[in-house]
Amino acid sequence: MNYQDIIEKLKDGDSVDIHVEDNKYMSYKLNYELGGYSYFTGEESRRGYYLSVMPVEKSNGFVRYGMFDGIKAFVSPQPIKRKSAKARKEALENVTEELLEQLTKEVTK
Repeated sequence: MNYQDIIEKLKDGDSVDIHVEDNKYMSYKLNYELGGYSYFTGEESRRGYYLSVMPVEKSNGFVRYGMFDGIKAFVSPQPIKRKSAKARKEALENVTEELLEQLTKEVTK
């Protein structure tokens, strides 16, 4: 898997699905989150851009996601106040091949 290609595709859109085998794909997404207190985890999350990696299955026009199968990492240089093209570009600069490889390995354990 060429992680540099994934980074380039993320520059063009919010998500990239990479074929792994048969009907299995690895989905990479750059999401903006408002942050705040999570009643589910009991923790405070930062406002900004997150890179998430999640395995998915595609068949017959349907996409199947597994609960709690993915992982995410905060990639904004610091918490940001609002979603913007500039903030997204700055967050993308923090998405490295090493980070993508680390998150992918974590998901595929």
